Amino acid sequence: MKIKIISFLTLLTSFSFSVHSNTFKKVAYVPSYRMTHLEDINYDLFTHVMAAFANPDEEGNLFYNNYDMHQFVATVHSHNTEAVISIGGGGDYSWGENVLIYESLFATQESRTDFVHKIMTYMRTYNFDGLDNDLEGNALALSNFNAFAQELGDSLYAGGYEYSAAIGVGGSWGVNYWDDESLEKLDFIMTMSYGGVGDWNYATKVDDHTFDKMKTDMEYFTETKNISPEKIIGGIPFYAVEFPAAAQENYGPYHQTVCSIYSDSYYDDQNPFYSDTLISEEGNPVYLNSIETIQKKIDYCDESGGGIMIWEIGQDCFDGGFSMQDSMYAYISENNVGLHTVEGIEFTVFPNPSDNIIYIETPVDFNGQYSLMNHLGQIVLSGTLRTSDYVELSTLKSGIYYLELNDQKHNFKKAEIIKE
Repeated sequence: MKIKIISFLTLLTSFSFSVHSNTFKKVAYVPSYRMTHLEDINYDLFTHVMAAFANPDEEGNLFYNNYDMHQFVATVHSHNTEAVISIGGGGDYSWGENVLIYESLFATQESRTDFVHKIMTYMRTYNFDGLDNDLEGNALALSNFNAFAQELGDSLYAGGYEYSAAIGVGGSWGVNYWDDESLEKLDFIMTMSYGGVGDWNYATKVDDHTFDKMKTDMEYFTETKNISPEKIIGGIPFYAVEFPAAAQENYGPYHQTVCSIYSDSYYDDQNPFYSDTLISEEGNPVYLNSIETIQKKIDYCDESGGGIMIWEIGQDCFDGGFSMQDSMYAYISENNVGLHTVEGIEFTVFPNPSDNIIYIETPVDFNGQYSLMNHLGQIVLSGTLRTSDYVELSTLKSGIYYLELNDQKHNFKKAEIIKE
């Protein structure tokens, strides 16, 4: 379409519609050992579902254990939800001997570029919508982690993929290893606002599941790092942590799914749906999130962040018992969480009325689509448009029409157009 520069200006008669924007992200992680529940997820709640975790072999080829990623993506996409692959995780590839694989792949510019190329091939092969960088601990501490994270971010951006990360605040698993340039490459950041139990903390019994923990973590990114709140997603645990009185050889049994707590008749008298702290049969404190705490977290993320994340969805009940994800969906729907009235951007159309050509000027750079609708809301004319451009009306009958602009970046007001 030919671009014309216009030296005169005739303001259009414009009007405003109440426009609602919902960019509130709702993310669920599904580990390989929970994929049996992939079809059972309440997809109405979620915008993103993340397969956790893929990791590389020594040649840099990503693999995901025990589940076909074609099937994962097809299932998630069938519910109009984004399918994301998450790399790293809290296991041996972040903390154990397999960190050496990442160290080798990060070692040189050549090895990093080759690894990123193989990641991009993996993304295209399975038709993922995005990649989540969930490396932790010793993997984050590798000297070339940030060089890799930035090159990966650039390649994902060029390929049209989303790039996210789950990052802890405090301790050795998180943000202290990310430099600012690496953080800037991310489309959104999810706070790992939860914890576990081990030799390092069984005696102190600090509860890392609290509302205050999530709020402080999010504020670190928005205030200390000065990152836009819309990019910060609050993490919510779907598990409970029991703190034993003495050190243990195996702390695994002290991490329990919320479903196992809800289904344990021992806790009935303690009302586990409405308690953040329970007492086990052994007399130990058990920390989890009550319905009220989760709702409070949702409200805070709605007001001061960009969404919520759940680690991990397979810990909910899927057997007909109480479902926390269904409770969250009902709360979000009833309270219009994530829906905010957004003031549209006005643009200029002239001459208006017109019998032939209208010229369109936008106050921001525009490269997108226009649609012209009749009074029935039917599109009668559409096409591509740039910042200073024109549209021919000669094929239209005389009457009133409504012009919409869409570039996937901005929200524009509609404009009333009169064809003479």
